[in-house]
Amino acid sequence: MVSWRILDYFVVAGYLVLTAGLGAYFSKGNNTTEDFFLGSRGLPGWAVGFSLLSTTMSSVTFLAYPATSYILDWRLYTKDFFYPVISVFTALLVAPRFRKSLQSASVYEFLETRFGLECRLFGAATYVVSQLLKLCTTLYLMAVPISMLLDAPLPLVIIFTGAFVTCYSMAGGISAVVYTDVLQAIILLMGGAVSVIAILVRVPGHTGAVAREANQHHKLSLGATEWSWEERTMPTILAYSAVHYLTKFVTFQDAVQRYLAVPNHKELLKAMSLTGSLALPTWALFYFIGTCLWAFYRAFPVPVWLACYLMLCSLTSSCMSCLQVLLG
Repeated sequence: MVSWRILDYFVVAGYLVLTAGLGAYFSKGNNTTEDFFLGSRGLPGWAVGFSLLSTTMSSVTFLAYPATSYILDWRLYTKDFFYPVISVFTALLVAPRFRKSLQSASVYEFLETRFGLECRLFGAATYVVSQLLKLCTTLYLMAVPISMLLDAPLPLVIIFTGAFVTCYSMAGGISAVVYTDVLQAIILLMGGAVSVIAILVRVPGHTGAVAREANQHHKLSLGATEWSWEERTMPTILAYSAVHYLTKFVTFQDAVQRYLAVPNHKELLKAMSLTGSLALPTWALFYFIGTCLWAFYRAFPVPVWLACYLMLCSLTSSCMSCLQVLLG
């Protein structure tokens, strides 16, 4: 019988070979800067939609979201309620203006046109700094479980992953990034779904028992409904959600570059509709993982090794996707 350690290596190695192959394949079509940065403005809407969804998730999705619902409840789920709303707003009002005004792939070109070079440099600098800080968190949270599962040194995992994603993103350009995002989004959803099933089949009473137990202990609560400057209540988190996703879709280079890469407005609407419709069910899935683990550990105080193993590939996928955004 093949050991779990050997299977771990095969899963990670197979995934790396596949993504490297995609980068090499798309590198052949990058003859101009528009090919590299915008995929010749010919990427299909369905692929861009999956890419936008994939880039909003990272190791935080796999570690922090289940941990939050496990320890507290679903109150932070409201943080994402404005994602579909802002995606529709972007598709109807913001993206068409950018697609008409921008001649390059940079959203900060618009700042220079309207307000001058100084404003463009400031906007670009603040974006780069914020993404570097996010990159540190993403790399570390990704490296910790993979280092434990593969028995590899933590610094080596961080260095190798960062270098690998940088290389295939630079080789394949935005086309490689988008299509590997599609692959990663599928792995994310499948990995999360299989993880939930792996836990539920071990809980007495399965889904119904988990729902009843969680409801009795208020584990499905979305939090208090009054405004508070000190606690994470529903109104304050909703306000944060609106500002956060408006900032992401309107000012972040990773989002703007993707919806500039579609050929026309029809494909743009397809991309934004797809990402907006999948976002809330996707995050609900990962919050539900935490709820299921809470119910499981109440019945059996032992680790769910199968669920953890299946999440390895999904965790790697989500981190690679986030790193593409930060480095691509």
